[in-house]
Amino acid sequence: MSDVGDEVIAAHALTGRGLAAYGTFLVEHSPWLQEMQLVDKSHDQFDAAKWSKIKHFMLCFKDRIFEALAIEASSAGEADSLDTATSLALHRLRSR
Repeated sequence: MSDVGDEVIAAHALTGRGLAAYGTFLVEHSPWLQEMQLVDKSHDQFDAAKWSKIKHFMLCFKDRIFEALAIEASSAGEADSLDTATSLALHRLRSR
């Protein structure tokens, strides 16, 4: 999670390539995804098929950008505190 918010997102490297202040975005040709896959290749049980499904998502909010490597991502328009939203997101992730 980064503190990049809607007031400074214009300076982000992906602005102008589809990134905007609010929404869920897919980063194509992600250097971060490639880096993490390269790290995982050193593991004895590396699974290339698993990595072919993983994508780099960016969820942009008012004062934060949340980035994740995942098979899928979605956002819901629920207004709440950051602590409550984080707890809810962690609960949902654990239940999968």
